[in-house]
Amino acid sequence: MNTFTKRSLATAAVTGLVVVGGASAATADDTRQQDRQESVLGGPIDIGGIDIGSQQDSASSSSTSSTESDEDGTEARSSEERDSSSTDAGLGVGGLSIDPRGSFLSEGSSTSEDDGEDTTSQRDTDLAGSLGIESEGVSGFVEQDGSSSESDTSLDRDADGTEVERSRSEQDRAAGGGFDTGGFAIQPGGRLSTLSDSTSADDGDERTDERRGVLDLGAPFSYEGGTYVLDFFSADGEESASAETDEDGTETEQSSSEDERSETFGGTVEGGEGDPGLLLDSEDLEAQDD
Repeated sequence: MNTFTKRSLATAAVTGLVVVGGASAATADDTRQQDRQESVLGGPIDIGGIDIGSQQDSASSSSTSSTESDEDGTEARSSEERDSSSTDAGLGVGGLSIDPRGSFLSEGSSTSEDDGEDTTSQRDTDLAGSLGIESEGVSGFVEQDGSSSESDTSLDRDADGTEVERSRSEQDRAAGGGFDTGGFAIQPGGRLSTLSDSTSADDGDERTDERRGVLDLGAPFSYEGGTYVLDFFSADGEESASAETDEDGTETEQSSSEDERSETFGGTVEGGEGDPGLLLDSEDLEAQDD
């Protein structure tokens, strides 16, 4: 007695997923069974470019003044203070291409004859996936500026004469950075394969079992190289002056100081490539003969 039945499923595609399946089954002294499942996933994506930027500005100022007059004379004071800062950052990515792919295959079959005295079964499983990324280049920068100033003025006029004092202080800070690299590409991928097979004959007196698993991972990459630079700049300045006038004449004092620093760090990254990978292969075989 031999019975064979087939069932098929039509192909369907939904968001890049394709599944093809078939199965058959029978129950009798002589039986055969086979099943198969297959899935494929793909979704290439192209992006023209990405630009990300941020900017922050802040400023503050304050001023005070006072004047006092009495029988002793006139006294006037004034002060002014200003602060400002700005931060600018950006990141740009050239044309970007992403191509994810995956596949899954499972297939099995079994055969039984003479009430199970002769039995054969086999199962195969294959899983693969990859993710390809390619970009024309990456550039980025960070800049920060800051400045502050202070000013004080005082005037004292009385019977003894006139006394004037002025002072001013300035500070300036700036920092900048940049990074630029050429196009790069990376293609990570993985594959897992398993196989199991068993055979039995003469009511199990003779049996063979075989199992094998293979895991293969890889991530080849390449890049063209690029340059980087960091700039630091600072400047400090102070200035003070005083004048005193009385019956003896006029006395003037003035002083100033300046401090300026600038540092630059930079370098170049050479292009390169690599292909790291991992391979694991295990196999198990067992045989029995009575």
